[in-house]
Amino acid sequence: MSIYLVGCQRSGTTLLRLILNSHSKITCFDEAVSYDIFLGQEDSNAKKDCKEILGYKIPRFTEQLLSTVVCDPDYPHIPQFFRKDDRVIFIARDVLDVISSMKSLIFSDGVSWLQKYGVEILKFKMQDISFARQYQSEINLVEKSQFSDATVGALYWKYKNDSLFEYQKNGLNLVSVQYENLVSSPEIEIRKIVDFLGVAFEDSLLNHHQQQHGELEPDGNAIGGTDPARAISVSSIGKHIGNLSQSEMQIIQEITESTQANLAHVYF
Repeated sequence: MSIYLVGCQRSGTTLLRLILNSHSKITCFDEAVSYDIFLGQEDSNAKKDCKEILGYKIPRFTEQLLSTVVCDPDYPHIPQFFRKDDRVIFIARDVLDVISSMKSLIFSDGVSWLQKYGVEILKFKMQDISFARQYQSEINLVEKSQFSDATVGALYWKYKNDSLFEYQKNGLNLVSVQYENLVSSPEIEIRKIVDFLGVAFEDSLLNHHQQQHGELEPDGNAIGGTDPARAISVSSIGKHIGNLSQSEMQIIQEITESTQANLAHVYF
């Protein structure tokens, strides 16, 4: 069985990978290895010691599971790897905390994730005629702001999460997870996920920080600075407070209001 972990970047996809990778029957690849597998560059070695279920964490391609060809600025042409009988785990997180995290993740060159990747990917998406037509009013706000952090992050979060509703409409084999529920009531949410996957719950899923994980950076962290030795925690909820101005929160709300309302129907 193949499963795909999707959702907007900085929404908890890495945490979810670490959790699921702690199950005795699940091997869950992080982004770099997943993309190389799709390109046929690491298939045999990566899958050599795999378990029964293969998971792929792919936030870059969250919205492209129904596309004929998958692409972004770094991967311009990947043949579609998703099949209708594959399973999808879609994680969503509060938009303000996501954008705050995008701003706070700073690379060695001093540039934030939002400006290093978010702007580039959004400009790439804007070249697509159907995307530009669907999000024209939001794009106008982004361009008017000269690609400010708040507008870029808001539109980025919006189109990623809008794909959840498209997938539900098309009947994909999907379970949705709210990040805030995952970290505040982990056993309830994880049991929901493993039931969806048809495997037994294991205590190791609640203790991913005590397991050995691969695909780590030289500093010992997973991609995006996630510490694999850190237990599931609610400490990242509300991190936007003090990191986003009132004007930023106002424009974010304006851009994402309809998507937030739709997500509320999913989770509440």
